[in-house]
Amino acid sequence: MNSRKSKFLLLFWTLIFLNFSEVFACTVTITKNQTSDSICLGQSIGLTANITGATGALSYQWTPGNANTQTINVNPTSTTLYKVKITSSNCTDSTTITISVLALPSLNISATNDTICQGSTTTLNISGANNYLWTPGNITGSSIIVTPQVTTTYSVLGTNSTTNCSNSINKTIVVKTAPVPQLIDSNTFNQFNNCNNSTGLP
Repeated sequence: MNSRKSKFLLLFWTLIFLNFSEVFACTVTITKNQTSDSICLGQSIGLTANITGATGALSYQWTPGNANTQTINVNPTSTTLYKVKITSSNCTDSTTITISVLALPSLNISATNDTICQGSTTTLNISGANNYLWTPGNITGSSIIVTPQVTTTYSVLGTNSTTNCSNSINKTIVVKTAPVPQLIDSNTFNQFNNCNNSTGLP
């Protein structure tokens, strides 16, 4: 009889404990200020810790970083696992989230001629991404032909269509002006008036 009574009491208190735990259980979740769990290198993301089933004051502990606020803004340089632990007067729970860091496209830019005469053209080529936007001019494409009248720095924004990450790179084209023909005598001008001719440069 005592054995049956003991088993009954054990079962009774077990059920009470389980119901008590269920009533006072809490669950922690993390929300982001964007849809994706991925960011491009150099970007930041906001993480907010939320809890259900908790009562009383809440304390937060994030790792890495040891922040103690509900929301944190992070800009990791590599894929990182973040953990938050929330403690209340009736429960403690924790959860994690992994933020993946995507590499920026590695751009390479070249020109058929870095130095040109005024009025001449040169071709700029870019590689390393999928989509490109050049300035000045707001021109798209991996190759453009330009005819700057003065020394000009061209900037191109390259975007990877898979990751949507972008990077930029610059190229300066030096423009030389042709020298003014020099009067040698009353009937003859200096013929070296092309800026490509070193003897004709001022």
